[in-house]
Amino acid sequence: HVVYAEPKGSLQGIAEFLGDPRWSDDRQMYTEMMNAEHDPERKMGWLNTSGEITKIHPIIANVAKTMLNKEDKDRSGVLSTAKSLLSLYLDPLVGTNTNKSDFLMKDLMTSAKPVSAYLTIKEKDIDRMVPLSRLFFALFVRRNASDMKFENGDFKASYTFPMLMLIDEMPLLKKLPILQEAMGYVAGYGIRMFLLAQDITQIEEIYGDKQSIDSGASTRIVFAPNKIETAEKLARMTGKTTITEEKVSHSRDIVGLKAGSVSVNTEKISRDLMTADEFLVLHDHDMVIFSKGQPPIYGRKSFYYENPEMVARTRIAPPEQSDCLRVIPAFKHGESAPLSPSVSSQEIADEKIEQQIATQLSSDREDLRSRINAMLNSDHEGETTNSDSLISLLAPVAATKKSFSKYSAKSSVLTAEERQTINEKTSDITLLDEVLALNAFD
Repeated sequence: HVVYAEPKGSLQGIAEFLGDPRWSDDRQMYTEMMNAEHDPERKMGWLNTSGEITKIHPIIANVAKTMLNKEDKDRSGVLSTAKSLLSLYLDPLVGTNTNKSDFLMKDLMTSAKPVSAYLTIKEKDIDRMVPLSRLFFALFVRRNASDMKFENGDFKASYTFPMLMLIDEMPLLKKLPILQEAMGYVAGYGIRMFLLAQDITQIEEIYGDKQSIDSGASTRIVFAPNKIETAEKLARMTGKTTITEEKVSHSRDIVGLKAGSVSVNTEKISRDLMTADEFLVLHDHDMVIFSKGQPPIYGRKSFYYENPEMVARTRIAPPEQSDCLRVIPAFKHGESAPLSPSVSSQEIADEKIEQQIATQLSSDREDLRSRINAMLNSDHEGETTNSDSLISLLAPVAATKKSFSKYSAKSSVLTAEERQTINEKTSDITLLDEVLALNAFD
């Protein structure tokens, strides 16, 4: 009703309509909805129960009549719940930013060019913004994981680009049922989820101990835990290994006049591949990767300041204004509001930004290359390059260099050739086996 007959066809408009002072009671509001002309010119061809073309939306009229037939207590409860859930959109800032949209959720995967969308919420506003966060993620999944097409018996992708859905500090967003539901099927629609949490107990506290988020993930990456319960669970996940243990016993007579005998027994025993104690003291440079269908992988973290490409990207200034994918034309009440592609001036602006980014990246790469070459040329002939010096060159913000893990040697720092090979391989997730075959983790 709000879309067809009210000035604001948005969530803010719905919240204002439900609490509009012009209604003396809720029955007056439902009566207005039931009698309003949603299609004055009868262009939509709606039919009433008598089979005649009507100006009133048949579903709106039916729902309004249903509400009028409810008991006052039931009707009041429904209206109170709706007002409570929509109260967020009475905030002028939230209402203004949700009144219109310059992109569709499907544009994130079907545009001619790759698109990135960032949803950033300040810590102080997380609890208040939970309804909007739920709506955003629900719309994204529902719109992009709805149509699956087949051609000649094979799956045909309905998207232009696959999408990485990365949610940092996921438990802070409270319970998002759509995430747990979508874990099992979104991969078939080109959506890959990357969820980050401080501890598995955070997820279990929100979704329950029967949650399927961690079990639905094909790859799980863990760092040193702080809770013994988490460490014990991770130890069980690594599986068992067999080690050989020697037991030595000595014997001699009571008086000590005769020489004693020594017996050595060798026994094979089972133990966790990595115990809970070892997980608790895991170095902050190290990690353990659990990949579906493969044994656990003990690896070393890849720090951004060790990769010249990542360092160059950190120097790119944020855009002054968000890109506009679509333009919303003006429309009258009762008409739909189609989103038309953006005008050519916007495309020109996009190309200009891309050129600026490419120029900045090229400049940063050349600067890093010249500085590294200067350092290499300054070394004595026949000696290897000091890895600590290179890392300090790439990370000027680091005051001190952390010591390496006791489980890893310094040789585990990736060479430029290994880094380039990994970057090439990881561009395609289907080449995971080839990545694991590289000497990237000791």
